[in-house]
Amino acid sequence: MTQSIHRLLATAAAAFLAFSLHSGQARAATGVETLYADLAKLPVEERMKKLIEGAAKEGSVTAAPAFRGKVGDGHVNLFKKRFPQLKVETTDMNTEAVVERYIAEETAGKHLMDAIGVTTADINIVLRKELAAHYPTPATTAVLPRYRNFLDPENRWTPWYWSEHGISYNAALLNKEEVPKSYEDFCAPAFKGQVSYEPGETKWLVGMYLYFGEDKFNKWLDCVGKNQPVVMKGHDLRIQLMFSGDHIVQGDNFLYAGYSASQKNPKKAPFGMALSTEAPVMARAGVTSINPNTPHPYAAALWTDWHLSEESQKYIFGEFRGPLAIQHPFLGDDTPLFVFGVVPEEINAKVNDSWKKYVGSKR
Repeated sequence: MTQSIHRLLATAAAAFLAFSLHSGQARAATGVETLYADLAKLPVEERMKKLIEGAAKEGSVTAAPAFRGKVGDGHVNLFKKRFPQLKVETTDMNTEAVVERYIAEETAGKHLMDAIGVTTADINIVLRKELAAHYPTPATTAVLPRYRNFLDPENRWTPWYWSEHGISYNAALLNKEEVPKSYEDFCAPAFKGQVSYEPGETKWLVGMYLYFGEDKFNKWLDCVGKNQPVVMKGHDLRIQLMFSGDHIVQGDNFLYAGYSASQKNPKKAPFGMALSTEAPVMARAGVTSINPNTPHPYAAALWTDWHLSEESQKYIFGEFRGPLAIQHPFLGDDTPLFVFGVVPEEINAKVNDSWKKYVGSKR
């Protein structure tokens, strides 16, 4: 696998990051956005000094982290330790629930959330309702070149990690010659009843739709549905069932889940990854977006910038997630990626309809 192939695959979907999801005429800049535009004109050190001073005066920040549970708590605690002068309030809701709550609060005129952590797959409605502050920040200069397609030209979100969906398999039951070389291999007779999927995971299906194109995507789903797929909810559950021999291949799953388990106990977690140019890893960004009406603009900016700090990025690395400012913990720089970001909501609807027609209806 070469760097040129990687760039080709990454560039193939990068254009989708440029979709404009605004409806009607763009609103006027809020006072928060005017402040951010002025701060962006300052030298980096002076700007950071003002952020810290302003945040200390504000005294608090309320945010929805992208990570949940133990990993999320550890990440938030690092921020609290770095900035003890701030009272930090967070929520442990999933990204879909966070967006729903955020929209409801803003619609009611209650500006309670300073910043939200979501994926680019969940941010459509936030952009359409123009509830993402334009926030130019020098922190994004830390993003490595191979990930810069995750950046928004309009600075409505700040990417700081990426999630990887790829093909994994039980390495104790499948030798290297039998490993899937492409997504089309899921349709082969040898994998009948042996490949598991989440029940209509939009965030992954969108990537496959963009990768294949609509016609080929539908044909592919049709053959997947006819090959007796194992469909069940729960990424961790499916990984554990694969390790126990219930099935052999994960059609879609976070690679970090299997990899981290294999590092702890390789005998109980015989994990393998199928990485090839015909089966690129689906890559999408996790981002922080600031409320354009935040009552704590300095603290919200400090929270956002910190996510791309060395301290934050090293923590992500240690949890086997995908940092943007340092190397990936287990995927090499030559790993083929298919980068995708914000897409029109009608594509989300299309992929769900196709899944129900070709796969879901057969369960």
